[in-house]
Amino acid sequence: MQRYFYISNAFDEGVKRHRSITGDSPAASGKIISICRSVREQGGKATVVSLGRGRQGGSWKWHPAVIRRPEGVPIIYAAYFDAPLVTHIVSAFSMLMVLLRVARRNSVLIFYNYLAYYVPTLIVSRLLGRRCILDLEDGFRSDDRTWKGRLNLFLLTTYNIFCNGGAMLASSTLIDQTRLRPTIVCYGAATDVPCCKNWHESPLQVLFGGALFKDTGAELFLDTLNLLVTEHRDVLCKFKIVVTGAGDMAEKIKETVLAKYHGFVEFRGAVSRKEYMEILHESHIGMCLKMPDMSMGMTTFPSKVVEMAAFGLLVVSTKVSDVPFLFSDRTSVLLKNASPEDLASVLVDIAKLPEKYGDIAFQGHKELTELLSNQRVGAALLAFWKGQAPLQN
Repeated sequence: MQRYFYISNAFDEGVKRHRSITGDSPAASGKIISICRSVREQGGKATVVSLGRGRQGGSWKWHPAVIRRPEGVPIIYAAYFDAPLVTHIVSAFSMLMVLLRVARRNSVLIFYNYLAYYVPTLIVSRLLGRRCILDLEDGFRSDDRTWKGRLNLFLLTTYNIFCNGGAMLASSTLIDQTRLRPTIVCYGAATDVPCCKNWHESPLQVLFGGALFKDTGAELFLDTLNLLVTEHRDVLCKFKIVVTGAGDMAEKIKETVLAKYHGFVEFRGAVSRKEYMEILHESHIGMCLKMPDMSMGMTTFPSKVVEMAAFGLLVVSTKVSDVPFLFSDRTSVLLKNASPEDLASVLVDIAKLPEKYGDIAFQGHKELTELLSNQRVGAALLAFWKGQAPLQN
């Protein structure tokens, strides 16, 4: 039987703790595991192969390759040596060795983004005649003139040359960044989570989480809080706002919350996957505040909106990437403008009419879990990985 290997840096919590990993992306791990679970439910033998590494900390600890099965999906972790410089060589070639051992010639490899660590595996796999697919999650940012930006452009070009099985795109806006064909847009799978939110209770819990940068709406968030405290303090009392994640503006948000918004806002910072799931279960509203006019908003898709809707949260989002394709005014709240005034106005209205917005959240949950069900996503991706999917250009 043909096997499918998803090359990534996904983690389950056990290995993450054991290897003292920081700086990973829980949202990315969740998306990868859910996709592979969906494909496996449709009969495809999908396995995640993970670098199993984080930021190098200089502990000089050696972690051998290991296999785990979180949520019924096998993950093979490459060896990780937490030592300066040599750690990168070990990760790249351990990944290659793992694939040489487990992948047959007819195996299909899916590469999550265009990391340098995967290049040896990509080239050797093509020489061995394997089908290679690029999962393009983060596009090249044309405004990035740094050496890292130039390296990313070189790597994306390399993957465009060597991949021969087409590309999965995190959003339709990324199609111009790859010449690979065929393509398929994949927002992830939305597992229908049983949820029963009480929109009559007070305060309603609001979640703002993820990467905390200016591009992802951190400044918009703080400006909105300031506006609410100044003009609608009575409304702010009706919400409990929880902030999770990390990034350049995490410390500023933490300091501002402690100084000015203690009692209204709780800063949790980087949390485990388990903690994040608990927060999702407890929350009523989830905010995605990526700035549409900034390059990050144009070249990435906020996969957290899918997860929030799957958990029954009301999605409050800027009109960024493909979010308006997935959601409408019947199923979410899309801000007319990415401004503090518009976001504050929405929160004021939710506080006044919670039942109305509870109905919108319910409709968003219902429609998205049908559109991105495990069965539909798994079947579409399995066909694409087999080379049977129609072109989506």
